[in-house]
Amino acid sequence: MKNIVIDNNNFTILEGTKGVYPISDIVKMSIVCEDARYKGKTDPFKHLVLDGKVQMGWLDLPKFYIGIQFEMKDGSHLALYISDHPVQFERGSYFEEKQEAQQIIDTIKRSL
Repeated sequence: MKNIVIDNNNFTILEGTKGVYPISDIVKMSIVCEDARYKGKTDPFKHLVLDGKVQMGWLDLPKFYIGIQFEMKDGSHLALYISDHPVQFERGSYFEEKQEAQQIIDTIKRSL
C-alpha cells in the first residue's frame, strides 16, 4: 500500500500527517481530493475539489491530489496522500489512485 503502513493495532502515515496512530481511534475515513495549488501551503485537505463529472472542457479540469482524511475520536483530522503527482478527473492515474485509497479504507475497516 502506498504511503501507509498498517499493522494489527496501528497505522503509520508516511506522506501527509506523518506519524503512528491507533486504528481504534478512527471515527470516519473519507477519500478526498485536494486542489494541487494548495498542497504544502496550508494544512492538508483544507482546499478540496469536489469529485465527480465536470462539465467544462478538458483544458479546464482542475489538478488535485487524491488522499484519505481520517477523523479521529479526539476530533482531530489526519491526512494521507495517495497521489505523488497531481491528477485530473478521469485522466492518468486517477482511477488507480482512487482504487488504492478505497483498498486502504477497506483494509483498515477490517482491523476495526
